[in-house]
Amino acid sequence: MRHWWWWRPTPSRSRALDLGACLGLAVLSFVAYCVGLERNGLGNPFYAAAVQSGAHNVHNAFFAAINFGGTMSVDKPPLSLWLMEVSVRIFGLSAFGELLPNALAGVATTAVVVLMVREWTSLRWGLIAGLLSLASPMANVMFRFNNPEALLTLLSAGTVWCFSSALRRPAAWKLAGAGVLIAAAVLTKLLAGIVIVPALIVAYAVWAPTSRMARLRHLVLLGVASIICAGWYFVAVALTPASERPWIDGTTDNNPFSLLFSSNVSRLAGQAAKHSVSPPELFRMFHHEELANYGPIIVLAVLTTVAVASTVWLAHRHEPRRLITLVRGRSRPAGVATAAALMNGSALWVCLVMSYIQASYHSYYAVVSTPILSAGTVLNLVLIWRHPSSVVRVRLMLAILLVTAAFDVWVWSRFSNGLVFGLVMAVACAVGLLGLIMLRRPRAGLAALLVVAIALPGFYTWTSWHDHHVGGSPLGGPLGDQTPWDQYPSHPNNFNQPSRVSPELRQLLQNAGPYQYAVALQKDEAAGSIQLATGVSVLPLTGWSAIPNGMFDELRRLIRARAVRYFLPTGSGNHMTTWVKTHFLRFMVGDQVVYDLTVPANWFRRPHHRAHQGPRRRLSLPRIPHRLA
Repeated sequence: MRHWWWWRPTPSRSRALDLGACLGLAVLSFVAYCVGLERNGLGNPFYAAAVQSGAHNVHNAFFAAINFGGTMSVDKPPLSLWLMEVSVRIFGLSAFGELLPNALAGVATTAVVVLMVREWTSLRWGLIAGLLSLASPMANVMFRFNNPEALLTLLSAGTVWCFSSALRRPAAWKLAGAGVLIAAAVLTKLLAGIVIVPALIVAYAVWAPTSRMARLRHLVLLGVASIICAGWYFVAVALTPASERPWIDGTTDNNPFSLLFSSNVSRLAGQAAKHSVSPPELFRMFHHEELANYGPIIVLAVLTTVAVASTVWLAHRHEPRRLITLVRGRSRPAGVATAAALMNGSALWVCLVMSYIQASYHSYYAVVSTPILSAGTVLNLVLIWRHPSSVVRVRLMLAILLVTAAFDVWVWSRFSNGLVFGLVMAVACAVGLLGLIMLRRPRAGLAALLVVAIALPGFYTWTSWHDHHVGGSPLGGPLGDQTPWDQYPSHPNNFNQPSRVSPELRQLLQNAGPYQYAVALQKDEAAGSIQLATGVSVLPLTGWSAIPNGMFDELRRLIRARAVRYFLPTGSGNHMTTWVKTHFLRFMVGDQVVYDLTVPANWFRRPHHRAHQGPRRRLSLPRIPHRLA
């Protein structure tokens, strides 16, 4: 084959081309994740308030307290918060200072995907996998947000890399490193960090090219490293007296081990209190919210996996023993097919588990699977590309090209006009057909297939990068939020964003006086927004799923000691809200109802003015039966 003089594949020019591609992908990932962070403001106010509190006080940082007073924690371990708190201490409390660690986690995840694929094939295939992982709308949203899923995705990708490297060359230190990463994932989001682990353990136990005792030792070392590196924190919190630490949100007994073992299990079983319960569904990843974010990459991964499995079956269908040897994978070092099965199997297992969550499910839970699916899909394409028969290779690539294009056009038509995108897909398919069949140029067909695979998720990723994402459940793709974070109108009894706090209410709370807590609120989510908007100390009365034991008595004690000034009714209310409404003065600040906890409700019905009643006496509260929800 003749080459132009500037395109002759000499070793030095190949290295220069690879270096340029690496730099280009690094710049693209940095722009995709680190530029324009101010569009999302402070992200989820629930975690932003915890970051603000932790950056203010080391004690609050260790226990992940949501308020300055350190009375209640968030319902997650603090590892992701620690990284953001360090950044806030350096750059200040701003969108850039808070969200930068998660954005850098996105850049690191892209690098992990590239290195994971490069270890089995070449750098260029790794760069293709990195580009495919960048074209994920939900990943782009979460790496530019302050939820713990950003760090969890990086740690999950690193865990899969350790296991895939151990399949290539088994070593105890690789499984120990995977154990440390699993422990970090548990310290990020509890048992959600080990969802991917069962599939990885099964794959290593079946395919690791070493003896049974060596595999057993490695897996035991994995468990020991995970337990030690994650358990120290929960033991430290459990040994700390309850009076010296915040109440652990998400629990009813203030026990960190209840949070560890019960929180995620209750969601999976549909037992999480006060949250909607949805029935488990096998194809949840193809529903309305998940379709544009996960549908294209899942379909491409399934198609390529089926194509590879069919070629293996057709080649050895008359040799059962050979098939068993290939499946067991112990007669020789693991190959590309084993690594692809490990990555795709573990990622699809995560999607399956997320499909069976019954309580408090959010579509971004499955974002940890997208980088791993990208790596596994590219390894499947490598196997198809290396098939010895050119006829089989062309047929498989054509089938994948046409089915992927048809699925993307169908997804596009679900959310917008599909004419323009259908024309783009038709042109890409025409180029692929021309290159594969008429001109016999497999590289043109592969390029067309990659364009078809990246076009739809890439466009939705661009829209997600350009949109604004706020609140506790951000959406990517065509369902992303279009309202800027600082332009949400104020709304009575609804403080899901700091901008919903009216200027009148903000001024009232900032001038509350020398009280330990300026305001008490019903919900911890609302308390975070009030704290971010005003900078005052707030007192959350209820947690994520339950009322802390003894909180009613604590509220009455603080009122008697004149340690809290106002009360804001938020949410549906409970017995504490009813008691406050009955016994304290109600007034309006704009359209917001406020209760003054220093003035009884019958103040203006007394026969004489306060000035004629002599010295101020201690506030006498009525005897209320001790009731807890």
